[in-house]
Amino acid sequence: MATIQRPVKTYGTRRYVDEVAAAPLNEDPILANEVDGDLDTVYAAWNGGADTVNIKDGAVTTPKIAADAVTASTIADQNVRGSFDGAAHEIQQLSIHGGFDLVNATVSVGKLIPGTAVRQVITVTVAAGFSSNTAAWADVVTPISITTAGGALLLIAAGGWCATNSTTALGTVALGWGRDALSPNIFVRGHDIQMGTAALYRVPIPIVMAFDQPSAGAHGYHLLVSCSGGMTFYTTSPSAGTVWVVELA
Repeated sequence: MATIQRPVKTYGTRRYVDEVAAAPLNEDPILANEVDGDLDTVYAAWNGGADTVNIKDGAVTTPKIAADAVTASTIADQNVRGSFDGAAHEIQQLSIHGGFDLVNATVSVGKLIPGTAVRQVITVTVAAGFSSNTAAWADVVTPISITTAGGALLLIAAGGWCATNSTTALGTVALGWGRDALSPNIFVRGHDIQMGTAALYRVPIPIVMAFDQPSAGAHGYHLLVSCSGGMTFYTTSPSAGTVWVVELA
């Protein structure tokens, strides 16, 4: 509905006052068809519905909008903004729930900010000069403390370590990971080693990796070693290595 114009009357004007002024001797009867013309114009305009010309800017408030009346088809593409810059936009902060508002398998790698898949990384340097030759489990590094949100943990121990045997008999070096325990309860791997000549060779020990998913909260992780059959485990200098505990989001 555009701006409503009253119909033109007998003497070419739209208002009765102007009609009287324009009539001879300033006498002009109010004609029934002219009154009907005015009223018909008003009714037709109202019945035809209002348009943007007749609605004042800022006049439509939230209570005037019916529930569920605004649908995806009425919102232009790329016009709904989140709070990416910290300012208040169309989406309320923290209002999108991943379990209900996102369709499964719709968030691709390209949508993630680099680094968001990793919640935290704890790094510990392996000390040079450590050695152990007993069957009792011993901490290779200082126990690693971490408070998790319940995400999966990747445990990586890349040490410059080796083993040797004081005899020519078969010996074993075992490395493992313990969570909140001084014995392995996540992962353990033994390496059987037999020397042709006692204490002549040092045998490198591979990287130790494990995967864990603890409950949310504080935990202590132990990188442990146990030796038997005359074996001795060493960390070397100057490249004794590093241990990482990585919590994934």
